This record gives sequence, C-alpha cells and structure tokens, in this order.
Amino acid sequence: MTGNKNLSLFPLTLLVLLVLLQPLALCVLPARGAELLGQKHASAGVECVACHKKIPVDGSAPPDGCIGCHGDLRKVAERTKTLRHNPHDSHQDELTCDACHHLHKPSVDFCAQCHTFDFKVP
Repeated sequence: MTGNKNLSLFPLTLLVLLVLLQPLALCVLPARGAELLGQKHASAGVECVACHKKIPVDGSAPPDGCIGCHGDLRKVAERTKTLRHNPHDSHQDELTCDACHHLHKPSVDFCAQCHTFDFKVP
C-alpha cells in the first residue's frame, strides 16, 4: 500500500522540480531560440581573447574591437545596404556596435525605441 502512495507523489514532485529549475534553464538556454553572439563567435572558432583582449577576462569587450574583424561602420553599412532600412546607416551619430549587438545577452533593436522596422538583430 505504501508503494502506491509514493507513486502518487511522483507527478507532484516532478512538477515542483520543473517549476524550481525553470529559472536556471532560462539562464542557460539561448534567448528567443537563437544563439547569443558569444556562442556564435565560439562556434566559428573565435576565441574569447579576440573580443575581450585579455584573459582572464577583465570586463566587457570594447565595442571598437568589432572593427578589427567586421570593419568600420561604413564597411558594415555597405554590406547591409540592401535591407529595406539599413540599420548601419543611421541618423544617430556615433552609435557603437553594442547599442544593438551584445555578446552574452540577447541583442536589441536600438532603432525600435522610435521606429518599427522590425529588425532581427543578431
């Protein structure tokens, strides 16, 4: 009889564990079903030191570090000129890459503060 009682607690125990572990899963899994830029760079064989410049990491990667691989804003704007609204040809002066792109957290659409271009930001 006690065996049946333990089996009836199993679904409840499983549910409690799932609820308690959900925040941990959300921290580990990529946001919105997409890889974070840090993961994409690592998958492409780009080591942490390429962006962070020092190991052990002593803070965030400097935004101007992007230029070394991707080129300056004019070059990036040239590569994205076929988009309906070119996010790299902005009327905002002196935007840095990290206004939209983040390595270890979800990237954001800086333009969405005022516009509805519906960009998918990598």
